[in-house]
Amino acid sequence: MFENGPMSTSVEPEYRSHVTLTLLGAELDPRSASDLLRLRPTHTWTKGEQKRTPLGKVLASGALHQWGGWKKSLPVSQAARPFAFQLRFWARKLRNKAQILAQLSSQGTECSLDCYVASSATASIIIPTDLQSEIAKLGLELRLSFFASQCA
Repeated sequence: MFENGPMSTSVEPEYRSHVTLTLLGAELDPRSASDLLRLRPTHTWTKGEQKRTPLGKVLASGALHQWGGWKKSLPVSQAARPFAFQLRFWARKLRNKAQILAQLSSQGTECSLDCYVASSATASIIIPTDLQSEIAKLGLELRLSFFASQCA
């Protein structure tokens, strides 16, 4: 597997990516989700709570969250790795939690891997079939967002 994409010969990666485990639900209790998953989230909020900036400041608009949320970002050790490696990290981390994710889903919680990919040019991303199967067995949605960037 190539570290910077299959056709890359430079030090600069072909793209940048980040994959976040995200739970969203009208009745989601973030504390309960943390207890069930035995994971510490990076960010949580409850339905009706005031929306905040990434730095924690309440938005001037006073907007309220319409649903509860729970997010866990990749650890720093995984953040610069290629997209497929980031997906594989989550597949392995969650391998024994498929029933818990199914339970959360049955309660109306949307469980997903939110995938951000930025590139300043065309990028090739290959997700091996075994990895696709592992993610499918977890019952997670893949939410893909691609961005054009000057400095991918």
